[in-house]
Amino acid sequence: MAWDGQAPDGHDDYEGHRPERRPTAGRIAAALAVLLLGMAVLGITLSDALRLTDVVVYCDDFGLAQEVCRAVRVPEGVSTFWYPLAGVRRDALTCSRVRTARVERSLPNRLIVRVAPRKPAFALETAQGVVVADPEGVLLFHSATPGAGLPRVSAAPQSLAVGQRWNPGAVTIVRQCMDGAKAGGLGMGFHLDIRTRFDYSLITPRGVKVKLGGGDNLKRKVMVAALVERHLRSRRERVAYIDVRVPQRDPVWMPVGAEEESMAADGTDATDTVDTTGA
Repeated sequence: MAWDGQAPDGHDDYEGHRPERRPTAGRIAAALAVLLLGMAVLGITLSDALRLTDVVVYCDDFGLAQEVCRAVRVPEGVSTFWYPLAGVRRDALTCSRVRTARVERSLPNRLIVRVAPRKPAFALETAQGVVVADPEGVLLFHSATPGAGLPRVSAAPQSLAVGQRWNPGAVTIVRQCMDGAKAGGLGMGFHLDIRTRFDYSLITPRGVKVKLGGGDNLKRKVMVAALVERHLRSRRERVAYIDVRVPQRDPVWMPVGAEEESMAADGTDATDTVDTTGA
């Protein structure tokens, strides 16, 4: 029996037969309006009115701002609205002294780059001279006279260029000593010598040598040494060195001149101990 194309019982939604829906004039007009609006917006964003003409860099360091301006490369004639910001940020971060860079659009014709510089943390002695580094160990610039408030670090000779990162393990050692100096009120103008493994030492800002030994418990060792030095200074003791190499024992210290006198007399070491219970 052949089907005559009519839905049984007058039902229009019979399976196999759906009435054809034709777009109404209103729907066509709405679609055309959206299309025309999109074309108009696209035309405006690509017009000369929104052509990129300036890249402005904001930074506390004027020299670094100039360096970033030279590093950012933007083609001529691009749209401020469409130009990808990631490329501008990437260009800014090629400058070794830039820690963070944030880029935003300022319509109609400008991009704004906000730069945070890396801050000097310590001065590292290298084969090429003294290089100032940030807390992450990024080498920032050469300096014959780094700031008096920066720790100075002597390490195994190595060739390092500005912009490179120093050994992360060595950076951790320096950071631990800095944390200990801060906690003990030692001051940051110390000289740390880590050239010989297991025989690290430190010269305090007041010229007292501290024997640190290995790289264990460095924060506590430096903090204890700072407290001992302050205690001895209050007693007006003249100190040759403070020994904190063994964290499990009280630190010992050597008076100036006592080491030579003791060695000449009987070959013993005339050190004294300081009770640091609770340190």
